[in-house]
Amino acid sequence: MKSSSRWRFTLPNLFRTIFLFALGFLSLVESQLRFSTISPSWQNRAAVGFNNDSSVDRQIAHFPFPPATWSPFATPATSWSWANNPQPGFMLQSSNISYNSLLNSNQTYYIIEPSTSPLKREQIADLRTRGKIVLARLSIGQADRSLPYWQAQWADRPPEFLDQEDQTRPGHFRVMFWRPQWQRMILRYMRERVAPLGFSGLLLDGADSYQYFTEDHPQGRDDMINLIRTTRDQASALGGNQVIIVNNAEDLYSSSQFRSMVDGLATESTWFANDTDLSLSNPQQVENVLRLLRQARRDGKVVLAADYPSRSDNICTFYDRCTAEGFLCLATDYNLTGAIRVCDRRPSTPWSQSGRPQMNYSIIPRYNAGFSLQTSIASLCMSLFAILALTN
Repeated sequence: MKSSSRWRFTLPNLFRTIFLFALGFLSLVESQLRFSTISPSWQNRAAVGFNNDSSVDRQIAHFPFPPATWSPFATPATSWSWANNPQPGFMLQSSNISYNSLLNSNQTYYIIEPSTSPLKREQIADLRTRGKIVLARLSIGQADRSLPYWQAQWADRPPEFLDQEDQTRPGHFRVMFWRPQWQRMILRYMRERVAPLGFSGLLLDGADSYQYFTEDHPQGRDDMINLIRTTRDQASALGGNQVIIVNNAEDLYSSSQFRSMVDGLATESTWFANDTDLSLSNPQQVENVLRLLRQARRDGKVVLAADYPSRSDNICTFYDRCTAEGFLCLATDYNLTGAIRVCDRRPSTPWSQSGRPQMNYSIIPRYNAGFSLQTSIASLCMSLFAILALTN
């Protein structure tokens, strides 16, 4: 009687079958690992569409799956989370201001232009009870043609304190800030138009204008410090304890009088002039500014830093540098429309519906050319044992 060619349950057949499946499994694992090592890695990420940027390297710990071990059989990522990407720390806005936008945002400090703000006293009071610090911007070093104190006759008969128009800011005119007429006018504007709204305090802008008059008015630095003190005292008399932050006047921080009267410093274009990296073009200027800002932080003052880069890599670089200093940081547009520019270090490649990146498989060698010696031997043994198992 001929023996059947069916597989029979015997101990040798069982061992051969187990060995067969073990070899097959190892072969699959080996080829899987080989595939993954030629999948997108940090060395060839530019070829598959990942940002070839050092900022990406700094975020490798937050990648949803390690790029060097990713394979097409892995569970697809469905969402991205850049938890450690720095985000804006305050708001600086002169238009598009609304109560709801301030109420629903995550920042603590808000600097707004009171002349264009629709906020009512009750709304500002409500924001303050929620822990938000709402500051009114007040320029003490330049006259703004759009503000209520501007008079039409100044075009033909300018007052004695009015100087030339700032060519970098149309509609803004430098003023001889030490003149009593200017000081009376700007303080009256603060009393009548700003203080009644109940702000948390003031951002004093234009305090660096004394540098423009250094030759004609050598004592301008001291006069500016005195004007800041007068403004602070009157604001406190009208609205209680007021937060006073001075913009773009880091040089004044070397004065002990100035340090004692301010709660913080604000600065613009510290690292970037638009998209020009000042750390490369003018490193000494950057270091001089940072030296004084760092001293302010050591003294317990708040530092608000706003730059205006538009390129994504520069935005991320700005936030990295700024937050490393312990400042509150904001990348926004120069017109202060309220646009927030955030750092987003996601891969630049589009995502497929499955959640995996669209890969450029042209960088991957043909699979039959990628077999290793181990894979070939394992496949041969698997075939031989399959024949033996089925014919015994």
